[in-house]
Amino acid sequence: GIQPMGGVLDRYRRFRVDGKPVATGVAAVGDAWACSNPTLGRGIALGLWHVCLLREVVGEHVEDPGGFAEAWDEVTETKLAPWYRETVEEDRARVAEIEALRNGLAPPPAPKGSWLALMPAMFGAVALDPDVFRVFMASRACLTRLGETCADEGFVERVLELGRNSEPPPLPGPDRSQLLALLECALGS
Repeated sequence: GIQPMGGVLDRYRRFRVDGKPVATGVAAVGDAWACSNPTLGRGIALGLWHVCLLREVVGEHVEDPGGFAEAWDEVTETKLAPWYRETVEEDRARVAEIEALRNGLAPPPAPKGSWLALMPAMFGAVALDPDVFRVFMASRACLTRLGETCADEGFVERVLELGRNSEPPPLPGPDRSQLLALLECALGS
């Protein structure tokens, strides 16, 4: 039978309670620290970056378990947690959009003032402007978060100008009605 992929969840671990480390000698790295839906493909990049940061922190605090726990939490929270949060935010918005479209409803609007509101225009502008393309790819390659880039008003204006009247690129493959027709044909209905 068909084995669906299951158990995709967003998970985030932090070994602090009331602002204090609760374990020394523990360094949750990569997916052991946090994981999200793999659709953006950031897991390996963030995991490797996390390991590089671990090497630095261990080198600085090898003789100080308490200092290590503090420093590891700090570097993880400042360098990687924003990527995790942005990934989860984008993923949840996309799931809500898919569910709405699946149910014949209009997709819910992005929260006011959120960089997510720019995404429809961004998808149109990516194909039209090499700078927008580079920014988008930098976000996917874990170089610059879209939330940071979208704080630049000039960039936002450019994306909106380019993406205002552009249609999103067509999805590869059949749409839902075409797929159902193909299935009916294949099943001989």
